[in-house]
Amino acid sequence: MSRFPAVAGRAPRRQEEGERSRDLQEERPSAVPIADREEKGCTSQEGGTTPTFPIQKQRKKLIQAVRDNSFLIVTGNTGSGKTTQLPKYLYEAGFSQHGMIGVTQPRKVAAISVAQRVAEEMKCTLGSKVGYQVRFDDCSSKETAIKYMTDGCLLKHILGDPNLTKFSVIILDEAHERTLTTDILFGLLKKLFQEKSPNRKEHLKVVVMSATMELAKLSAFFGNCPIFDIPGRLYPIVKVTMDIHLNEMAGDILVFLTGQFEIEKSCELLFQMAESVDYDYDVQDTTLDGLLILPCYGSMTTDQQRRIFLPPPPGIRKCVISTNISATSLTIDGIRYVVDGGFVKQLNHNPRLGLDILEVVPISKFPYLDPPNERLILEALKQLYQCDAIDRSGHVTRLGLSMVEFPLPPHLTCAVIKAASLDCEDLLLPIAAMLSVENVFIRP
Repeated sequence: MSRFPAVAGRAPRRQEEGERSRDLQEERPSAVPIADREEKGCTSQEGGTTPTFPIQKQRKKLIQAVRDNSFLIVTGNTGSGKTTQLPKYLYEAGFSQHGMIGVTQPRKVAAISVAQRVAEEMKCTLGSKVGYQVRFDDCSSKETAIKYMTDGCLLKHILGDPNLTKFSVIILDEAHERTLTTDILFGLLKKLFQEKSPNRKEHLKVVVMSATMELAKLSAFFGNCPIFDIPGRLYPIVKVTMDIHLNEMAGDILVFLTGQFEIEKSCELLFQMAESVDYDYDVQDTTLDGLLILPCYGSMTTDQQRRIFLPPPPGIRKCVISTNISATSLTIDGIRYVVDGGFVKQLNHNPRLGLDILEVVPISKFPYLDPPNERLILEALKQLYQCDAIDRSGHVTRLGLSMVEFPLPPHLTCAVIKAASLDCEDLLLPIAAMLSVENVFIRP
């Protein structure tokens, strides 16, 4: 039997008097004490709080694999923790004693944001132990041990120092994107090992990380190097829900999933993550003391479903994880944040089998009055990709989210944002303004 609803966090600071207090105590379980964070594997050596990732279970094996091999290919689902956690593990294992741990990213926005995240987890100032280098911006110092950079910056390092004497480990992340610079780096690093230099005191380690690339082909290129697979599924909805709980102000959360199994699994994962939270330091809203997790699906009893309508105890945020029953049949007061997985279970008739089958399908498509031509949609996607507004999978990038705020065509919006990053927006804004109007001349 499921143990939910349950509260993850510390005991509420405030307690109301009278009947309402007694009713709340009868209706809801008491708060669960925060578990030992080190036992949960949620602290780094530097004392920062780290979310749970599939890569954590493979930490020792992964570190040993890097020690034993000059080249190593690491593969795993997106969000398994490769980009943020592996450099930290290697740093904590002492790899940075003989040089920096360099991590490449295909885009400068990714290099900067990931460096900021790792610096937060390691509780250090960006530019000290963790830094980054992109074009026209080098945020690193002599004490930098983990350095995130674009592919082009690493190529520039090789031009100035062909033996990469300042680095002990090179991690090529997002290798499946196969840019021109990435392919050149593959060749240069392979050549570096073929021509061993006496200037290097320690053997350089090269780790290639990819989610979808042809792994056998890449392994053969690097002398049949081993492939390390990080098993485990990613639960992005749980992560987004936890991010809301930690970073947003008070207000209840409603999460939509497809069925009972997903709901119960998500409740368990969310409870484990919420248990490790330090409410004195990790939560943006200091009035919050815990997270009340409530499942809701059709096979639950009426008494169990009734709990989702009750207000949470003082200082506790309520999180209802439900099927689409909450979208059509129920109204829950206090909901401020909604997380929708985008899928729903739908009963469809299979004419070949002559049976009705319950399938997980995407939520109904956008209701066009007149659907646009497929060729025009592809052209629009191509233009957005060229502007870095979407990635290869069609997901909106951070730049794309920023572009939505501008009442301009995509190419002009992209130009304005990039001009601002280069500190030359004063030159481009008049051009963008002139291109945004039909006629700059007025007939007297």
